[in-house]
Amino acid sequence: MHANSIQHHEFINYSGLYREKNTHKENYIFCETIENRSKDFNWEVDAHFHSSLYQVFFVESGYATFYTADEQICLEAPFMCFIPPLSIHGFHFGAHIDGRILTFSDFYTETLHERYPNILHALETIFVLKGDALPPFREAFNKIHNEFNESKVGKEIILEHMLYLLVLQFYRYSNEQPSLKSGHNNNLYYFKKFQHLIKVSRSPFMSLQVYADHLHITAKHLNRICRSLKQMSALQVVQVELILKAKAHLYHFNSNISEIAYELGFDDPSYFTRLFKKHTGLTPNEYRKQIPLAKIEQD
Repeated sequence: MHANSIQHHEFINYSGLYREKNTHKENYIFCETIENRSKDFNWEVDAHFHSSLYQVFFVESGYATFYTADEQICLEAPFMCFIPPLSIHGFHFGAHIDGRILTFSDFYTETLHERYPNILHALETIFVLKGDALPPFREAFNKIHNEFNESKVGKEIILEHMLYLLVLQFYRYSNEQPSLKSGHNNNLYYFKKFQHLIKVSRSPFMSLQVYADHLHITAKHLNRICRSLKQMSALQVVQVELILKAKAHLYHFNSNISEIAYELGFDDPSYFTRLFKKHTGLTPNEYRKQIPLAKIEQD
């Protein structure tokens, strides 16, 4: 594998983990070793992307070649790579690599976006941590992995709070750390910008033509991009993003259903309820009732 070939590769979008076909729940956190993920593939992770998963690779010893769509970097441990959704990436690991991977869904950054509107933009780019910058991230990362591998009371909510702390550490650091370009082809670039527009818009139900105008492409082209990358129409992508926002509200805040509907730009709370049930099989109230753990209170 080398950088020039990556630019012309047909990138695979994994909705779950690398080389796996399964999908993940919205509040997804998973930890594993690099050996477990890559040894069976001869220590090679082909260039690919995840449409809704963040990944953090932390290598304690050994070396790796890290690929984006337009760059390759030789890295020697210790180092940490932060990789956001829709970022093309690949690795070749040395056979004696000692490292771990943290994978989590964009549900968590979406939730933080409610309080920190710039976080999605700040964390949309790949970056690498090395040297003096690494110790506080190593400590937070190790705590998450240790907790993940325990079976103790309160594990889920402790993991979530640990993850939020780590993500906020990345958010603080992102403006100071020189970043790699987030690898993309044109379709990925436009789709990523489209997702960003939906997330930050106070009126996400604006017409597709308005979204397309912001992207300087046609609505027809936008639909083709969405069908190519997500097998959905552009309107369905808008709806999925809204449902993700709604789940974050229901999971973490105590607003009533009508308040959430209006906050998300729905004029009719009953339409919000119907759309939510169409996508999840549950009404918003039913979804909230199945959440077993305490929610984070609003400020």
